[in-house]
Amino acid sequence: MQEALKNADFSLSHIIISLCVIGVAIIVWMVFKRLYNRHVEQHVAAGGNRPTTLFYNAARAIVVILVILAVLQINEINVTSLVAGLGIASAIVGLALQDYLKDIIMGTHIVRDSFFKEGDVVKYGDQEGVVIEFNMRTTKIRCFSTGNILTVSNRNISEISVVPESQFQDIDIGLPYEEDHQRVFDVLAKACGQIAQLDGVDDCVMKGILKFEDSDILYRVRFFCYPSKKYDLRLAANRIILECLTEAGISIPYPQIDVHMNQ
Repeated sequence: MQEALKNADFSLSHIIISLCVIGVAIIVWMVFKRLYNRHVEQHVAAGGNRPTTLFYNAARAIVVILVILAVLQINEINVTSLVAGLGIASAIVGLALQDYLKDIIMGTHIVRDSFFKEGDVVKYGDQEGVVIEFNMRTTKIRCFSTGNILTVSNRNISEISVVPESQFQDIDIGLPYEEDHQRVFDVLAKACGQIAQLDGVDDCVMKGILKFEDSDILYRVRFFCYPSKKYDLRLAANRIILECLTEAGISIPYPQIDVHMNQ
């Protein structure tokens, strides 16, 4: 770098040319900025989300770097050695910040492909929750089951899946073999009708007999609801099913052990 500065020629003509280059760059940037803002306004007016400023900031950085290199070259400063030095430094920084860069890149993919946005319900591992905050590095999810907030690095996007607005929840009920099966169907169908009336439930159906256990028959009831409400609605649905079974005089069997003692 010192050798490059020794050969510099800061003559009046070079300074004037440098100022002209800077002026042209400013004009070009102002035109680009105006077109970019117009594009953003049209996109938002069409109902889209406001795009991230990553592209805008990257374009600004590129323009600044190109202008600096052009001014240096005009003033006969050898930029080859400077670029080589920057390349080595960039490689070192890139290795040190590779996870950070991965997060930024994947954050760009999330925005560009509209993978998810704030307010969407997603699943990460065995946890379901709503996206409460998103930036280019991390995604924050509030879990439905615990209320805890998970912070997920964007590089782990492959582990996040978007949950449909309405999903089904199954309730399995074990009932005695001795009960009349048609009567059981009628009682559970009645319970399904009451569950379907709950606020937040889209529909509820009696699916039928799931399987035969050692001491009971397993029946399945399925209801559809928004994921964030499924825990409270499941409690309400269990209460309705128990009330309907109790009203019909149908008991839920439980394991019993017979102990025989030799005298």
